[in-house]
Amino acid sequence: MSRRRGNPPAAGFTLLELLVVTILMLAIAALVMPEFSRSMEGFRLQKAVREAAAVLKEARNTAVTEGRSMHLQVAAEEGMIISSDGDVRFPLPEGIRIAMQPSNADPYAGNVSEVVFHADGSTSGAVLSVASSVDAYFIGVDWITGQIDVRH
Repeated sequence: MSRRRGNPPAAGFTLLELLVVTILMLAIAALVMPEFSRSMEGFRLQKAVREAAAVLKEARNTAVTEGRSMHLQVAAEEGMIISSDGDVRFPLPEGIRIAMQPSNADPYAGNVSEVVFHADGSTSGAVLSVASSVDAYFIGVDWITGQIDVRH
């Protein structure tokens, strides 16, 4: 049996193989990163919606348990929910917008809208839209029951 003479085969990868794999990895990353960014924005929006709904529920509970009306103002330009007595102040994260459409006859007062929670559990009613560049949610405040309902 004759043995082949010469250089033994080199172990490892060639520069061309490494270059091809690197280019493929960069191409996959370029396709995946925008989707990852959108999903992170969606998570931020969902968190902001849950927190805004919690602020509304807390105001309703306070009105019922303390037997007094609670007024919450939605300042669209500032991107926050403010209690008239200064107790509740919820700023929305950067890039998340909020707007309110009152369901009563009292239209917007400048850029600030107000929802009132009464001691009996009823409210003045409203629909808040919380949106980002990716998606939007709506928080409904039922004027009879005061129930807070989040819709996508």
